[in-house]
Amino acid sequence: MKRGHFLIYFLLISFCGFAHKGEVNSSRFQFIPNLGQFHDSVQYRVEIPNGYLFLENNTFTYHFFDAQLLEQRHLGTYTGAP
Repeated sequence: MKRGHFLIYFLLISFCGFAHKGEVNSSRFQFIPNLGQFHDSVQYRVEIPNGYLFLENNTFTYHFFDAQLLEQRHLGTYTGAP
């Protein structure tokens, strides 16, 4: 039980840190419940800077992406290797 409290505390502190630095407004965090659109183990998805956080039964899964690379590929301006 103490581990679960630590993880919740860690997440709250992390989100406050983003808001404090001005990188993300804390009111922008929306916990999207899984209504069948995500893997069965996912309970909620949260959009975070440059990625997503998936809240599962006993796990947090992060999915990060390079926003600049994604934009270059989208605009057709990417000049790196395929």
